[in-house]
Amino acid sequence: TAGPLLWWQFRRQHRREVAQRDALLEARTVELGQLNAKLKTKVGERERAQAFFNSIVANLPIPVFIKDAKDLRFVLWNKAGEQLTGIPAAEMIGKNDYDFFPPAEADRNVAKDRAALAKPGGLEIPEEILQTRHHGARTVHVWKVSIPDASGQPAFLLGICEDITARQQAAAGFKPAALFKGRRE
Repeated sequence: TAGPLLWWQFRRQHRREVAQRDALLEARTVELGQLNAKLKTKVGERERAQAFFNSIVANLPIPVFIKDAKDLRFVLWNKAGEQLTGIPAAEMIGKNDYDFFPPAEADRNVAKDRAALAKPGGLEIPEEILQTRHHGARTVHVWKVSIPDASGQPAFLLGICEDITARQQAAAGFKPAALFKGRRE
């Protein structure tokens, strides 16, 4: 008679333990579901913020580019950069200066990129000649700044490039030859 009684007590205890585990699992499942919903909300907010930031950079009226600090390959190229150079972002991303510019110009750019990465506060280049696909040689004012990683080491190079050709021409009293066609002074 003791055998069936012990068996019955064991089964009752086992059912209680299973019920407690099931209740804990159910509570944990609910908690994880709530945490997952919060995480999805946060991820959605971050994605919207990132898309907004990307839209701002893409639509800035001044050329902006970002290069990876290790190999100086372009990772960002905005619409104004496309318009100035005539090189679409899809063609620029993943490539470096040697893929687009004459060797002397690419060497000059890489040397200035490395100098900017090494210099606190970056590098300002008041005048630089840039050969473009559709607008010929343009004079640009360039700022290059190192963007560090979490450990403080250069991770990216941010570049901002302002076309100052028209301003320089106006300051020099430049008048296009077409205005004087057929005239004598």
